Amino acid sequence: MQGLAWTVEGPDSVEIPVPGRLHDFYVDGETWPFWRSGSVLLPPGSHVLSTYRPWLRLFDLSALSPQLLLVNATVDAAEATHGNVRFEYVSDGRALALLGRQPKQVLIDDVADSDVTELQDRGVVVLMPKGRHRVEISGSSPGGLVLDLVSVISSSLIVAFGTAAVLMLILVYGGIRLRRLGHMRGH
Repeated sequence: MQGLAWTVEGPDSVEIPVPGRLHDFYVDGETWPFWRSGSVLLPPGSHVLSTYRPWLRLFDLSALSPQLLLVNATVDAAEATHGNVRFEYVSDGRALALLGRQPKQVLIDDVADSDVTELQDRGVVVLMPKGRHRVEISGSSPGGLVLDLVSVISSSLIVAFGTAAVLMLILVYGGIRLRRLGHMRGH
């Protein structure tokens, strides 16, 4: 399926509303984890935001990488590389970042002294100090990553086997109907 693309330019970070069914966003051609259903956060500057929605996703691994759902500070810069998310922010008071999952590590100004609170089935909140800071979020813990990978693979296989079973039933039904039709014409 052909993807959608938006060109966005501005002096401040901005949230772009997007169709809620879309994910796997790219900014300037790079994978972009700064999104939640219905919105994508872009840093200041000129950027091309794009996405595509493939018609078939057997193994959807997008949920395995870190994802920043929301931040209540001004984001000055953001990037995602090798399973890590980095951003710089400015805030007059304490800031909060909502993550999609428990991270392996959160560094604020290269120091691993951040308050991370897990919410019940809602993600993880990182409390960040006021002022201008640089944050780096590393992906899931090894145990969590293995569990999530097994979950993605097993659910994808369930869908694949279910689809194959339905197709086989349709073929069997069609064969029976054709055989009966042949017998009726033969008599």
